[in-house]
Amino acid sequence: MKKMLTNNLGLKILAVLFSIILWLIVVNINDPVISVSFYGIPVEIINADSIVSQGKMYEILDGTDSIDVVVKANRSVADSLSKDNIKAVADMEQLTFMDTVGIQLSSNKYNDKLDSITSSTDSLKVNIENMRKNQLVVSCETVGEPETGYMLGNITTDQNLVRLSGPESAISKVSKAVASVNVAGMTSDISTAVELKLYDEDGNQIDNKKITTNISSVNVNVEILAKATVPLAYETVGTPAAGYAITGQITGTPGTVAIAGKKSVIDTISEIGIGDLNVTGQSSDMTTMINIKDYLPEGVRYIGTSSDVNVTIVVGIEKQTTKTLNIPSKNIIVTNVPAGIKGTLGELDDTVNIDITGLSSVIDTVNELAVQGNINLTALQQSMGTESLDAGKYNVDVDFVLPEGIVVSKPFNVEVEIAKIKVDADNTNSTGNTNTTNSAENTVSGNAQ
Repeated sequence: MKKMLTNNLGLKILAVLFSIILWLIVVNINDPVISVSFYGIPVEIINADSIVSQGKMYEILDGTDSIDVVVKANRSVADSLSKDNIKAVADMEQLTFMDTVGIQLSSNKYNDKLDSITSSTDSLKVNIENMRKNQLVVSCETVGEPETGYMLGNITTDQNLVRLSGPESAISKVSKAVASVNVAGMTSDISTAVELKLYDEDGNQIDNKKITTNISSVNVNVEILAKATVPLAYETVGTPAAGYAITGQITGTPGTVAIAGKKSVIDTISEIGIGDLNVTGQSSDMTTMINIKDYLPEGVRYIGTSSDVNVTIVVGIEKQTTKTLNIPSKNIIVTNVPAGIKGTLGELDDTVNIDITGLSSVIDTVNELAVQGNINLTALQQSMGTESLDAGKYNVDVDFVLPEGIVVSKPFNVEVEIAKIKVDADNTNSTGNTNTTNSAENTVSGNAQ
């Protein structure tokens, strides 16, 4: 028996080896081992809380959170795999002192039938930083200019602050948070939601996904105001010193003011009044300075230069002079005669003298031959508090028609004789009509009204 087993032993061993090789060849021909590549496999990060709980944050470097994987397996296995079957996991609890985390590869299908599974990189590279929080004031910026004749007013937001959190290196670069609004060509107020953008100190926008904010946009209200330039108007109060008067010449430097406000308000303003120039007791030109802002109506703002905000005002005041006028007596007439009476002017010389007081520049313009004097009988009746004037003689002050600022130094009165007259039923009489002067007789009568 032993002889039979050992007889031609070498050939028998060779036959066994040949059989094995033949089997392998057959197997490989039918189901060979192949390599399959899968690209862009995302690395799943687990136990990230172990980093965050320490007040730190991590950042994946060099794109190592996406890898290429090569799988070796029999064709029958490899052909049944897809990218979705490949799993790459990095456990943050396995972070090394070199800030790397090993990547564990596996397949959720036929994992135990794989000859091998390898990747382009075997570890995740991370940058570990302290987490930082910051708070910034939200600033508003505008782009463009409103329509000609308009300007920007107040700009407000519904949020004044934004809170940031993220890696210390990223947060430290943020210099400002800006909400930008386009106002080009606008003529009315704007209210809109605006995206909040972050910038560094050089004005470069920061778009770092690692930075988180508590708000992403703000509501912005932009006031658009109409502009105008209007003159100043002046008014005095009080009385200058005795013997002096206001010349009427009031000048201001500057004489106009630039203002802005709602168009509905600005359209109603033709001038800005300065009404409290007190000239009491002044005996020469009065110079004063006012801040124009104190005189602007509600809802109107000053937009001029700082040098124009204070206005220097000069009120002209001169000494008065006195002059005697020789007025023709025929220029004095009886007027406003009540019904049922007749008024006869007493005898006068051909001319009467009156003294007038005022500024010489105005007095020099008075033509004494054209000055008229009025005796108003209705006013006389009213001043006496009676319903009708009794017949008789009355001394009445003459009201002379003079330029503004000129006054009669001493009242001038004349005698007027009042007589009753009969009023016809048809409201007419032969003597005359109310407000009609009989120059020859200086007599005026009134009809029933």
